[in-house]
Amino acid sequence: MEPRSLICPHCGARLTPGPDPRARCEHCGTVSEILGEGALRTARVLEQIGLRLPEKPMTLDDIDAELREREAAANARRNTALVIVLAVLGTLALLVLLLR
Repeated sequence: MEPRSLICPHCGARLTPGPDPRARCEHCGTVSEILGEGALRTARVLEQIGLRLPEKPMTLDDIDAELREREAAANARRNTALVIVLAVLGTLALLVLLLR
């Protein structure tokens, strides 16, 4: 894939994209966002599922780890709720047996 030619919106000088989603013009110092259309679509999808595009872009492994952490936290909350419900039901069953 050939690199795209980027132009500074302020002075018209060429911008050289790097690993960062922004580029600083070496001529006038203007900082420009250089996210491609695919990156913008990805950012929108991540925001829809509750993740924001960070200042330092996340790798797929970082995103996977974040989603696994969220899933583990949700499972822990469900397990806690289940334990509470079972404890209440067990207490009620014990009371019913004692009051007979």
